[in-house]
This record gives sequence, structure tokens and C-alpha cells, in this order.
Amino acid sequence: FFTEVNTLLVPNSGPTVASRTTMIVGELLRRAAEQVKQVLGKYNNGDEFKLKVQNYFRTNQPGVFYQQYQSPSGHRWDDASYQGNAYSDYSWAGYLVWLTVDLICYAVHIEKVLMICDIGKLINKPLVEGQLIGGIVQAIGFSLMENSVMNFQGIQNNSFSDYLLPTIKDLPEIELDFVDNPSPYGPFGAKGVGELPLDGLPPAIANAVTDAVGVRIKSLPITPEKILSGLESENKNKA
Repeated sequence: FFTEVNTLLVPNSGPTVASRTTMIVGELLRRAAEQVKQVLGKYNNGDEFKLKVQNYFRTNQPGVFYQQYQSPSGHRWDDASYQGNAYSDYSWAGYLVWLTVDLICYAVHIEKVLMICDIGKLINKPLVEGQLIGGIVQAIGFSLMENSVMNFQGIQNNSFSDYLLPTIKDLPEIELDFVDNPSPYGPFGAKGVGELPLDGLPPAIANAVTDAVGVRIKSLPITPEKILSGLESENKNKA
């Protein structure tokens, strides 16, 4: 059976996810590369480096460089009780959404998304932008379209004919901006980025819908049926 996920019962140990891997494994790789650099020394060209590598591996098999994770100074973690600092640092983001709601059919159309991120030091901008844009599209689907219908027989809408996903035509104008705030714990100051679009954008979309129609929709996806039902309930309460 499955127990309730409750941090009163099971303390927050943090997940094993890509963003965390960026900071922990990425920093270990950076340190290991520094070891390689110290052993091989400086070089002026590719041929000289290749020769140094060949000479090293002739006399140093298998040529393993080892690094082990250590919690940052001032951070405490207890493996026995799972208590302490589960995360060494955090990424942050702010979201602005411009959208329209058709007052005849109550369909929501997102016009523009602005996302401002603090992910530490931006190392590979095209890769990060691709991650964020893909996550924004996922968040739009999660907020407005995707709805898994389940019962004891399993998932009832298990095909693309009745489980809607956003397409390129649903992609709004996307503007990304970054705050340069290097972390002392990540590789070259980098922090994770993977979860940010799906964490904050759905609430921002829900807030924008509320601003547009004056009714708070409290579950996702925000469908035309839910907006219409919310407006009808609001009108009954006012009557």
C-alpha cells in the first residue's frame, strides 16, 4: 500500500532530480577535472596535450580521479534521521502571463509569458533556454489541457485523441531573462533549472485567469467548463 507523503512523518530529504545533479555531480566533475589539470599540467596545443595524456596512461593505470561529495560548510545533514539542510542552495524565478479569455466559449489563449530566473551562473545559454521553453510548453498543457481520467480500470483517456497536448500553435510569445547570481556551491556558480517552469507558471496562469474573469478556479486544468461553472456559481451567490 502507499502511505501519505507528509513531512511531519517523513522529513524532507530532497529528491534525486536533474537540478540537484547539476549542483552536486556537476561540482564533483569540476573538481575531478581540476585534479586532471593539476596532474597533466599546462599545455600549449592539442598535440602536446595528447602526448602528455598518452605518457600518463602508460605509467598510471587505470588513471582514475576520485572525488567524494561533502556538505558545504555550515550545512548539516543527518543520514539517520533525515534531518537538516536537504538543499545547499535554491533557484528562483518570477513569472508574468498575458492571456485572453473568450467570453463566448470561455477558451483561454495565452498571449505572452515572461520568465525571470535566478539559476546562479548561466553557463550554456542555448541549452538553458531550450529547457525553459520546453518546460513552459509543459506548464501550459498542465494548466489548460492535460487531464488524466482514472478509475479502478486504469487510465480512461489513454490516447492522443482524448488526451490533449499543446502543439506549436499553442506556443505563446516567450521572453526569458536571467539574474546573474553565482552560487558558491555549484559548478562555476551554476544552480539547477529543470523544475522552474512547471513550478511557478501554472499558478501564474491561474492568477491571470482570475484577473480576467473574476472567478478563482481551484483545480487544473482550467477548462472552459470550469470557468463557466465558476461564473454560474458566482452569479447564484450574488442573486
